Amino acid sequence: MLSDKAIQALRPDPSRPGSKHHDRDGLYLWVARSGSKTWRKDYRWEGVRQTFTIGTYPKVRLADARKVAMQINDWLRDGIDPRRQSSRQRRERERPEAKPFREVAEAWLAHHATAWSPRYHRDMREKLDHFVLPALGEVAIGVLGRTEIEDRLLAPNERDHSAERTQGGALERARSRTASMDHSKGALSFAPGADGLLSSVLLVLPPQ
Repeated sequence: MLSDKAIQALRPDPSRPGSKHHDRDGLYLWVARSGSKTWRKDYRWEGVRQTFTIGTYPKVRLADARKVAMQINDWLRDGIDPRRQSSRQRRERERPEAKPFREVAEAWLAHHATAWSPRYHRDMREKLDHFVLPALGEVAIGVLGRTEIEDRLLAPNERDHSAERTQGGALERARSRTASMDHSKGALSFAPGADGLLSSVLLVLPPQ
């Protein structure tokens, strides 16, 4: 099997297009004449030999490449073409609603950077960093609704107070602020409704 130390010591053979260096589970590292190192795995699908390219080293670490090789073996045992499954997963990750909340939040903050005062921008930055992102940062934007937000951000005894503040007109002001926002530049085009969502998230924060 390979190790990071062994991989780093590998050198290309100038007399050949490239060379294979095998690890396990069918995984191998292809060292090209140029010196690039690429993780690959060969397999057979419907009687035809195929090569699945995992990624380049060191961008894809040895441990991660092994996980992908094991996943490919699982797909093959389940009768799934690894190439199609990989493409499907990539499309799922690229769907707007699959983007993590952190990515949308950062775009939202950047979109307003020039319109807000430095003090207000700093206040929003601190709220996101200290309260919102630790709880919601990696959650897919498509699954976030008011209940999900409150469950993650507020203690049970704070939820009733949050509802009272929202019903008292705060949410309407947030909606009005959102409606007047100019989306023509497309800063938030990949996440429809993101501005309203962020406003709602900030509204359910407990008062400081």
